[in-house]
Parts: sequence; C-alpha cells; structure tokens
Amino acid sequence: MPTIYDVARKAGVSPKTVSRVLNQEPNVRQTTLEAVERAIEYLDYRPSTAARLLKSQRTRVVGFLTDRVVTSPEANAIARGVSEAARAAGYTVIFLNELSSDAPLTGQAFNQLVDLKVDGIIYASHLLRQIDVTGYADHNKPLVLANCFSGEGAFTAIIPDDKRGGQLAAEMIIAHGHRRVTMLNLDEASFAAGDRWIGFSQGFSVAGLAAPTMVTSIFEDAGSWDEHRHLPKILDEVLAAPEPPTVLFCGNDKLAMVVYGLLAQRGVRVPDDISVVGYDDFPHICQLLRPRLSSVSIAHDLIGQRAFDELYRQLNDLPGIDKAAPALIKVEGAPFARASLADLKTARGQSGVGP
Repeated sequence: MPTIYDVARKAGVSPKTVSRVLNQEPNVRQTTLEAVERAIEYLDYRPSTAARLLKSQRTRVVGFLTDRVVTSPEANAIARGVSEAARAAGYTVIFLNELSSDAPLTGQAFNQLVDLKVDGIIYASHLLRQIDVTGYADHNKPLVLANCFSGEGAFTAIIPDDKRGGQLAAEMIIAHGHRRVTMLNLDEASFAAGDRWIGFSQGFSVAGLAAPTMVTSIFEDAGSWDEHRHLPKILDEVLAAPEPPTVLFCGNDKLAMVVYGLLAQRGVRVPDDISVVGYDDFPHICQLLRPRLSSVSIAHDLIGQRAFDELYRQLNDLPGIDKAAPALIKVEGAPFARASLADLKTARGQSGVGP
C-alpha cells in the first residue's frame, strides 16, 4: 500500500507538500498541485483518515450524533441526507448514537467525537423537540441541530415546516371535494401537533370554508403511538355525529394505521365510507396499507442536507446566516394523494361544493 512518502518521491516534492495538498491548504503552486494529484492517481494512494485526524487542525470530518440511529426512520433519513451532502463536498461523516436524549451533548458518544477532533457536529433527534444544549457552552466547534431546536436559539436549527404541512393536507383534502373533516391530533404536548393543526385550520380559512373539527390528546404520552386505548371511544363518537366527517386527518401515519384497524372492526370501509389521511409519509406504512394511505411527507433527507450545508458554510466562513444570530430554518414537505382519499368531485360530479 503506497504511503505519503511514495507520493512525495513520485511527485518530486516533500511529504509536507503532499500533506498541504491533501488538506487543501492555500498557496500551493498549480504545477505542484498537479504533480501531486498525478502521483496520487498513478499510485492509487488513499490518505489515512486517522493520520489526518491526528496531524491536521482541519480534518474535513464532521460528527453526526443522534438519539436513535438504527430504530428510527426519521433519523435514518436525516443521516442519509447528511451523508450525501458531505460526500459531495469531500467530507467524511462519523455517525454515533447517544443513549441519553435528556442531555444529548454531554455523554460518551459526544466525548468520542470531540476526542476525534471532528471539525463540527450535527445533532439530530428522531422526534421534533426542544433540547438542552447548555453542556455545549465550553466547546468552540460549530454545531447545527436537525429536527430539534434549543430553547435559547443559540444554534442554527433545521426543522420540518409542520404548519405548512398541515396547510398542504387541507389543500389536498379540499381539492378532492371534502368539506366535513375531523382531525385526530396527537398529544397536546407535541410541538408538531400544534403547528399541524394551525396550518390545517388555516388551509380551510384561506379557502373560505368552515373550520374542520379536531379531537386531541389521542395519546397519553407525547411520542408514544401505541397508547391508544381511548381512541375506540373517540372514533365511535366521531362516527356517530349527526353529520359525520367524510375524512379523518390523522396526526401521523402510525395513528392512521391504528384507525384503519378500528374502522375495519366496525365494518367501515376506506375510502368507500370514510377517507383517511396521515402525516409523515412513512413508506412502510403508506405503501403497505390497503388502500394505500394518503399522507404529507416530512422531508427528513432535505433536513439532513440543509443541516450539512449550514455546517459547511460555518466551517468555511461562507456568507449566509450570521453566526451571532442563529436561525430556525423550516423545510417544507409535500402532499401525496393515494387510494385512501376518495375524490368526491369525480364521484358525485361536483364542481366545487362538497358535502
């Protein structure tokens, strides 16, 4: 396996000059740069990342820290976005899982990243939430938050635009001719739940339609989708209303999956008797349910890409957001109408007025 000394001999330069080229340091003559690059290609030389970590102040390595890497599709998608953006920029990413989500920037995994001398860190949460970043105060490495934010607004955070997502759901439902709609929302303690409802109700207001109804506190614990023992009673009350809804808009796809099962138990067909729309657009739910579930996506991969872009900008002092005034950047998803959402305009020959 060729070494940096082999490259130096082949290029006719010193090992230090090869190191300067590898680390993209300034003031290297173009002829020297080209000679080193030709030697690297000829020898098929691959620089040692470990050596660069030890010898260089700028490693071109960033750390990705999250509370649930393996078990969360959200964190996986964010990690994929970070990885793709980093690869395009010539950076390496070290992925680690932090077991403690209460103080995410103080544990063993975080300390490992610091010891590895990464240039900067991206912290991602599987659940949109506020996190405690006070433990990061003594560190001077750039930090960008993904799918979470700090209460003090001390660091730039990239989060889903759930308010716009709720509005997109409303627009999709209205476009299919529905007017009587009930939202089965998540626990009131969820940050996302409030924004989704605000956007959803605004969508009807902008269209000049009566506001939809909402049932909240579906789950006893925010983020715990399997605590639904009160949902059967809630669903029975909604269906027994004098004018029941033609659509149930569920706070997320996991809730919609439970609703599918409860409707089937009651002999209520989707979408023949009632339509169902979810939120998150999880492929393993939306594509496997029958009929396929309509939903609004959260662009987790774009959140990851934008998080790296912001970190890259800070690392390279590029123009953009003032470091002294970190920003809360919201990324918009997209609506996907599938078989679970009946088109009442087509079915009943309506041109604009739904039931």
